[in-house]
Amino acid sequence: MINPLIFLGIVVLVLIFATILFVMSLRDVVKQTRLEGKRYFGLNCDSCSGKQNSKGKPLIRCMIKPHILKVIKKWGIAK
Repeated sequence: MINPLIFLGIVVLVLIFATILFVMSLRDVVKQTRLEGKRYFGLNCDSCSGKQNSKGKPLIRCMIKPHILKVIKKWGIAK
């Protein structure tokens, strides 16, 4: 049988590791939402077909922002 302290230690380490990965991913997403000279999470999306980073992957902001803007316009929060 597994020692409860060892099991608890492993669970805590996994949770800490997952939290660190989440924070790192969130930081990258926040960095991608900032345009040059603009504020973070700005709603200045031009609804293009999607921009890509230097590695060829689509930017998170280009996958998320158009959907958020559609909802905001649909609900009448902004014009």
